[in-house]
Amino acid sequence: MRVKAAFRNEGNETRNQVVFGTGFFLSREGHVLTNASATHQTAEILADRVWVEHEGIAYAAEILGGDLSTNLALLKVLNLPARFNFLHLTDTQEMPPI
Repeated sequence: MRVKAAFRNEGNETRNQVVFGTGFFLSREGHVLTNASATHQTAEILADRVWVEHEGIAYAAEILGGDLSTNLALLKVLNLPARFNFLHLTDTQEMPPI
């Protein structure tokens, strides 16, 4: 899926900077793994708005956390698509707690 993040542009208050990235669902609850470079300008400066596009439809998301040293960020989609697949990162049948 496509991940988009909007940052306030300090020099121009009428236009935001939009950064694009990719990601994928990790859980039925709507957790998405993406690049921290898409959601963080620095460790202290996070995107003002984040959303994902799944099958051409935009869904609002929130940033749960990120690590710039590994370039990974975790998002939570607020209103989930009716149907979507997610990637299991473990071989066990049990889903680990997030």
